[in-house]
Amino acid sequence: MIEPMSTGGFYINEVFDDPEERVREAFRGNLARLVDIKTKVDPTNFFHLNPNIKPKTGPI
Repeated sequence: MIEPMSTGGFYINEVFDDPEERVREAFRGNLARLVDIKTKVDPTNFFHLNPNIKPKTGPI
């Protein structure tokens, strides 16, 4: 088993129907910055079929 030697990361391209928690684990410390970018670039979450980073809701 390789898990004891792993850093806990994984390939995000392998994530499709995993829960939001798994996507958050993939982006770790970069998630807040990516949410800000997603909110500016795609506020309606049009591009949501990929491992989804949800934009902030409400007024920007």
